[in-house]
Amino acid sequence: FYTHYRRFRAAGRAAPSAVAATYDAVGRSLWLDGVATAAAFLAAGLTEFPGLAELGVIAGAGLLICLAAMYVLFPALLVVADRRVPQAFGLGPDGAARLVPVIARAPRGRTGTIALAAAGLITVGGFAFGEYEFNTNLLDLQAGDGEAGVWQRRLMEVDDRARFAVALYRDRSAFERARERFEALPEVRRTEAAFPAGEASRRAALAPLCARAGALEVRMGRGRTEGPAAAAGGREASSAVAVQPGHARALRRELFALRSDLRRFARRSDEAEQALRGFEDGVTRLYRSLGTLDPAEADRSVAAVEARMGRALESVRGRVVGLLCPPPLDLDRVPPPLRSRFVGRDGSLALYIYPEGDVWSGEGSARFVRALRTVDANVFGGVVSFHDNAAAMIRSFAEAAALSAGVIGLLLLLFMGSLRGAALAAIPLVVGLGALLGVMRWLRLGLEWNLASFFAVPILIGIGIAGGIHVVRAHDTGSSETLEGAMEGVVFSALTTIISFGMLGFARHQGMAMLGSIVAVGVGLNLLATLYVLPAALQRWGAGRDRGDSSAGSGPPAHRGPAAGTAAVGTVVLAAALLAPAGLQAAGPDRGVAADTAVVVMVKPGDPAATPDLARDFLDRLGAYLQEARAFGERPVRVRITNRRDEARALLDDPATVAAFVPVGLFLELEARRPGRLRALLTIPRFGSDVDHVSLLVRRDGPERVDALTGAEVAVHFDPDTLFLRRVVGVGGRQLPGVRLRPVENLADAVFDLVDGAPGAPAGILVDDELLAFFRDDDLVWPELRVLWRSSELPRDVVVTVGEDGAAASETFARALRAMPGSDAGRALLELMDSAGFAPLDRARLDEAARLYREGR
Repeated sequence: FYTHYRRFRAAGRAAPSAVAATYDAVGRSLWLDGVATAAAFLAAGLTEFPGLAELGVIAGAGLLICLAAMYVLFPALLVVADRRVPQAFGLGPDGAARLVPVIARAPRGRTGTIALAAAGLITVGGFAFGEYEFNTNLLDLQAGDGEAGVWQRRLMEVDDRARFAVALYRDRSAFERARERFEALPEVRRTEAAFPAGEASRRAALAPLCARAGALEVRMGRGRTEGPAAAAGGREASSAVAVQPGHARALRRELFALRSDLRRFARRSDEAEQALRGFEDGVTRLYRSLGTLDPAEADRSVAAVEARMGRALESVRGRVVGLLCPPPLDLDRVPPPLRSRFVGRDGSLALYIYPEGDVWSGEGSARFVRALRTVDANVFGGVVSFHDNAAAMIRSFAEAAALSAGVIGLLLLLFMGSLRGAALAAIPLVVGLGALLGVMRWLRLGLEWNLASFFAVPILIGIGIAGGIHVVRAHDTGSSETLEGAMEGVVFSALTTIISFGMLGFARHQGMAMLGSIVAVGVGLNLLATLYVLPAALQRWGAGRDRGDSSAGSGPPAHRGPAAGTAAVGTVVLAAALLAPAGLQAAGPDRGVAADTAVVVMVKPGDPAATPDLARDFLDRLGAYLQEARAFGERPVRVRITNRRDEARALLDDPATVAAFVPVGLFLELEARRPGRLRALLTIPRFGSDVDHVSLLVRRDGPERVDALTGAEVAVHFDPDTLFLRRVVGVGGRQLPGVRLRPVENLADAVFDLVDGAPGAPAGILVDDELLAFFRDDDLVWPELRVLWRSSELPRDVVVTVGEDGAAASETFARALRAMPGSDAGRALLELMDSAGFAPLDRARLDEAARLYREGR
């Protein structure tokens, strides 16, 4: 309306006269356009899916209101505004035409025939072989990097219990029969209910064990039992153990190991600590009494301990019997939490059925629901509801498309005056939809139909008919001014629609982004069909265009426009505007690489020579650890690791790079413990304990010092297969050739063996600060360990610490970094260290960081 009004005003007509002329020129077209578009949306209100029906009613009613406002209010506003501010309408010659030119001349002759044939082939091919697949996976609608989608996919990899179906039964027999049939289905992973699956068969399988458990007796002592209580089952049994000097140390070691286990169990909960406190006191008294070798006190301690052990074992025997001989489980014995979840108020029993495989996709949910309904047609739940709703949506969209097309076709037949005019007006809509289906299938732009983007179908049908109506009606008037005004309005309207929906292509929600991209591309293809295909069809089959326009002087050419260069530029700009949102959609949620990402290549510390194979092995370890840290919420500095053969080899060929990263192992141990707390610059695979001081305790058996460890074994209480320990064994230039690290379950055994010089004892022990602190509070083993520590025979130069060597390593590391100013990796590491507060790399700063870490700050 506005573009025609503007042209009449520019021709010299007064505002009221220009409004009247505009009504005469395009009023009928605008009325038909608005009614047809509203009817297309209102037809969707007849479908069964509420969401689509409500969309159709709201959009259709809104369009009718807008149509009434345009006919009644908008012309009055134009007259009033034109009277008060006439210059606001830009009445200069061809102002708007320069902004939005008519794209090209109408193809004539053979060119027009070729254009129509190509458009026909594209349309037929699009409708025949285009994109009709429907993605019903709700996870694909979420933001690709959103927490909801990320965690749901992780749950799917482990045990997804968010998707299930439910079946209800009134009696237990029907419930058990249905459960057996459900669990036999290959589409079912497992079921859950108030009663365990296979309860009767399990009870029958436990019957022999139940009989044997009931016949067990608890007997204390070495082959004899005292007192009548022993014959009755041993609940109050006690026995005496003769303590001999040859057995004292062996028994003390066993008691120490037992007490260590008790303390470990007691730390698990307050209840365990309270239950084991008395038992532990008895073990401690017995251990001390055995140290004095007083037979009377030893007998009393042994008797007290064995009495307690007898009662504990009898309690355990009773629990075992209870577990192996369970009574039948009926509804009254179902625990309240299970009853509230699986039993209804009327006593009905709920059976939860979990699917095998992915049911987020349409095919997976369809298979699962079809299989369940072969057993029980009344199953319900989230998976069933989603499957039924998705099917209803697809049917509703198909019905809406058919109804909209039928209503629009009927209106075109009624108001265009002929079948030819109706067919010509429908050309942009038909060609645009067919081309859209083909583009979605053939160009691989990432466009697909889903539960959000399918709303584009009624929108495109309603909007797509507008251009054809205006151009055909303007063509039939025989006026070139009317035709160019119609073209100008069509281009303006289409571009504003493309921009508004194209902005949705930038949304993080993938459903909204897909909807915006499809509508933008569809409207653009419809516009191209209006500007190129429809004029060629009008040139061949149209009426009234060749009559000319007396008001325009001589008869204008059939569809005037700018030069070919301007047309080409306009076409390129339009194509870019169309494909931008689709390209963004295809690119996915990744918006680029973060600025704090550093490319880092490391080799294993301590290796004499760095090779690409060693680098790749270490990179794999480092990458696995960083992934594990991120999975548990740790957020270390992002390090993009390259293990590509060509990149690793190129960086490792640089001697300065190798020199910088080889000595980094010990220096980075401090930061490697908790990336979230100390803002680790880099990490290496974790070693077995959070320590910052490791001592090697060695008992010397001869005059040799370091050489005493040659070919010997050293006991460790954590994983001996770490980079850290392999580095420590050869620290400070003192190579310990042939040393083997032997892991031990209980370090106390190694301590006693080392002190006693027992056969097979290790030559040394690696002890960390945490364990030393634990032993220091232990009045039993600390004297033994202190004797070992302070022994004059201890070779002091074999006691090594991370801190001592870490200072030297940090200096070497800093020198290597500063010696390579041209290295991006070295510069990036220095910047990261500055930001983390470790720029000086001195011992004081490292010790301060360790202290803050131990204090939890």
